[in-house]
Amino acid sequence: MDIAIVVRSFHNNGGISKHSVELAEFLVKKHNVHVVTNYWDESLDIVKKITMHKVNKPKKNLIMDFLLFIIYSTLYLIKNRSKFDLIVSNGCGTTLVHDILVEHSFHSGWINYKIKHQKGIKSKLWFLNPMHSINLIVENINYRKAKFVVAISNVVKDQVLKKYNIKSDNIKVIYNGVNCRQFITENKTYNRHKLIRELGLNDNDKILLFIGWELERKGFGTIIKALDTIKRDDIKLLVVGSDANSRIKSIIESKGLKNHVMFLGKRNNTDYYYSAADLFVFPTYYEAFGLVILESLACGTPVITSKIAGAAELITHQKEGLLLNDPSNASELTEQLLHVVDDSQGIYRMGQNGRKLAEEYDWNKVCAQYEETLLKTWERMKVE
Repeated sequence: MDIAIVVRSFHNNGGISKHSVELAEFLVKKHNVHVVTNYWDESLDIVKKITMHKVNKPKKNLIMDFLLFIIYSTLYLIKNRSKFDLIVSNGCGTTLVHDILVEHSFHSGWINYKIKHQKGIKSKLWFLNPMHSINLIVENINYRKAKFVVAISNVVKDQVLKKYNIKSDNIKVIYNGVNCRQFITENKTYNRHKLIRELGLNDNDKILLFIGWELERKGFGTIIKALDTIKRDDIKLLVVGSDANSRIKSIIESKGLKNHVMFLGKRNNTDYYYSAADLFVFPTYYEAFGLVILESLACGTPVITSKIAGAAELITHQKEGLLLNDPSNASELTEQLLHVVDDSQGIYRMGQNGRKLAEEYDWNKVCAQYEETLLKTWERMKVE
């Protein structure tokens, strides 16, 4: 088949982009793969094996950037529709022409979270952003046009079925995957000691890891409250991704946690930090999936996360990690941390179980499910 994957950018950073790269690498073994995008990483080997189609849209502001990619990609695909047997829209906001829609994040679900958890003037101002109305309009159009929808978790599937009139046999859950050759359990002890030396920590310190950009949505405030309650000098939190703004720094300093929280900024070698950490803490308020959860498990590092996260559907409480009922409940997180942080055998056991679980979702296995879905959709389209 000639398969077109539509994605805003094609590289190995970020959930949707990484998903697109892995899917293309698997499909190109048997099919002709085309990627319709605005940007791609020339250093990727896969780029030499597939056909890249650049959507030449002008760069404006955030709103225009979002809209123009959809418009330009839609016009391109209308003009070249006959070249492709199947068009896969990797994300709801990429194009209005597609056969299979892969839903990575459900904007209506995100808005429902904001309504529930954010009050006052800040919430009202947030809703004035026209991007939300635009996203909802595009979302509505795409769900009505899609021949088949792939949801990356049951969280997403349930929200889609509740919001839109889609037949249950036209939507399927395929969980995201992880590269088990990159995220590995080997060298955990070595990486831990190396990181301790790099950061000037003590050998007996308990290393908690948080990786993410949207600190508020991903429950960073709950972690700070829990650390403030615990008040142990040997528990250190490493933050990879976001840097602290002045408000967050002020809160951390006011609680006397300046020496307990270390912001490391953006890092490309996240596998190193997963491997070196004792626990990955991620009490997110809303997460369609959460690749970071699966990546941590693949590195043999247990996860503490909230049940609302899509990837939490894969975890059995106290087997591969610990699940929180309420991401805003710092007391619950405190209890779970104290329950496990000093239990080295329990951490090791959950880490081993987590690796076994992650291997069931290696990208090769996940992409095989996508190929099967694509073939079935193609066969059904030929009959219709």
